Amino acid sequence: LRAKIDMASGNLNLRDPVLQDLRVRQALAYAIDRRAIIDYLRRGLAGLSAGLLPPISWASAPDAFSFPVDPVKARSLLDEAGYPDPDGSGSPHHRIRRARRGRRSKSG
Repeated sequence: LRAKIDMASGNLNLRDPVLQDLRVRQALAYAIDRRAIIDYLRRGLAGLSAGLLPPISWASAPDAFSFPVDPVKARSLLDEAGYPDPDGSGSPHHRIRRARRGRRSKSG
């Protein structure tokens, strides 16, 4: 029996002015519930990995940092980066989307 590796990852366009700010990228990482993605989109048939290499790989680093789900930290980082939530109801993802739309309308 052989283990099968099926990998999914997300990439960010670092040319986007909003995403060039490290705090915004970290906010996204803290806002993503990777366990929920595995449970609901992958039907529990996947495992968490702290990097590009799966834990079963000989080259995997088991002590690599992995962002925990922390929406409060995500909101705080967005506030620091200059993307405050005016009414307190927006998720970190919505706040970044609004910021990107605002930047596009000012430049276009």
